[in-house]
Amino acid sequence: MADRRTLILIIGVLLASALAPLGSTSIAVAMPQIALFMNMDSGTATQLLVGGYLLISVIGQAPAGKLGDIIGYQKALYIEWAFHNGTLRLLQCRGITR
Repeated sequence: MADRRTLILIIGVLLASALAPLGSTSIAVAMPQIALFMNMDSGTATQLLVGGYLLISVIGQAPAGKLGDIIGYQKALYIEWAFHNGTLRLLQCRGITR
């Protein structure tokens, strides 16, 4: 039983580690519009956004993990969804996203 659990844990960690590079490249589609909005060339905007995304994801992992340990992972996930949804709604109200 422990061997199966270890295998599932390793697969979960491997899948989770693949999300950081995928997440940072997902903004590539919107990069020209973001660079135009920020009045920057696309190379500089790409470096800032991808670097910032990875930096914030690294900084946020420890507190998010501790929050999940304290209140439970399902509640922590719901809090993240609510925060993410609220941020998008705020940006939509300001006319930044569509």
